[in-house]
Amino acid sequence: MKKIIYILFFLFISNTFVYSQSGWVRVNSPAVYLSNSLQVINDNSIVAGGGAFYGADYYLSTDRGISWTLHQGGNSPYSVIRALYFINEQTGYIANASGMIVKTTNRGINWSNYNIGATLESLSFTNPDFGIGVAPIYRYYLTSNGGVNWNSIQAPNSYFISLCINKDTFLLGGTYGLNNGIISATTNAGLNWFDTYFNQIGGIGGLSFINKYSGFAIGSRGYVFYTSNSGINWTQISGNLTPDLWSLKFVNMKVGYIVGSSGHIMKTSDGGANWVIQNSGTTAVLSRVDFLDANTGIVVGDTGIILRTTTGGDPQGIKPISSEVPTKFMLYQNYPNPFNPTTKIKFDVTSNVKSETSNVKLIIYYTLGREVATLVNEKLIPGTYEVEWNAGNYASGVYFYRLTTESFSQTKKLILLK
Repeated sequence: MKKIIYILFFLFISNTFVYSQSGWVRVNSPAVYLSNSLQVINDNSIVAGGGAFYGADYYLSTDRGISWTLHQGGNSPYSVIRALYFINEQTGYIANASGMIVKTTNRGINWSNYNIGATLESLSFTNPDFGIGVAPIYRYYLTSNGGVNWNSIQAPNSYFISLCINKDTFLLGGTYGLNNGIISATTNAGLNWFDTYFNQIGGIGGLSFINKYSGFAIGSRGYVFYTSNSGINWTQISGNLTPDLWSLKFVNMKVGYIVGSSGHIMKTSDGGANWVIQNSGTTAVLSRVDFLDANTGIVVGDTGIILRTTTGGDPQGIKPISSEVPTKFMLYQNYPNPFNPTTKIKFDVTSNVKSETSNVKLIIYYTLGREVATLVNEKLIPGTYEVEWNAGNYASGVYFYRLTTESFSQTKKLILLK
């Protein structure tokens, strides 16, 4: 009997206290130095690359990024991986910093070496035979026989670092001159190129396409561009974002992500017009982002960090509804009120002079002061948020909800009427 009472009490506690969780969670990683390459292979498998100066390694996950295994990244033990591309879990190509491209067909047990004499920053394949790589020495490289031979092609005045293959269109992004960006596109495998130049916006570090015609690009100084004709022409859609942003991924025409220095992860839900900073939980440089579906994503960066989300990066149970920094902390009246059984509560988080985040708690109390639910209990960046409370398991009556931070506290009343 005592055991049954304990179990019932545990279930009551579990159903009463609902804690929010950060949208991005750090997972265990075999990487110890850096991760600078990332690719979603299929619905379940992801590969990341990096290594340290004592060895080049790549990391494979076959369970959607939950766990990762370490694999040797080729036969050059003192060369960091700079780019990679895997056709499937068994067959993949790795470009390392010593100017080698290595290929495996058995998940890293054996490797074939091809010395091209250049370090590739990006690498991709349209099929098992045809691939393209870009090198920051004003050149790109093509293979049509599965990486056995690579054709080196001069790219005048352009320092390419990013690459995107969109059906039959290849796009290269980089720097033209000192501070200008460039995107070069070809629709006939490199026979002819269409160049778009961007003045004073920094290099083009990220490219992402939704379909054959619609794509996005990010300039390293915080500018976002959009194309509706396969990359031939581009229009700026937002600017003055955080600088040093290098990797871009759109999961559909509305929702996209950018990552960069100082642990920055930014999300748009309106096609790039506005961006909200998400809490990454780190200040490390984040170099690549990719998504398996609309909500499940992976970010890799310095110190071997791998972050994972299953909520689109949004804190679980908390929805950021504006990235504009409020002038003060504010707790709004819930709506609807009275309600049955769900209601929404909105609150503002202003800037914290001590740090970029504030410790925020939003707690529901019964009339006698008994705490019945914790809706928010985490560090939040400045912005306006909304959280929903489902009171289906609670009795009708008057409840109170309180927002507290290091320097603010406010309480309001809500009515559950069944």
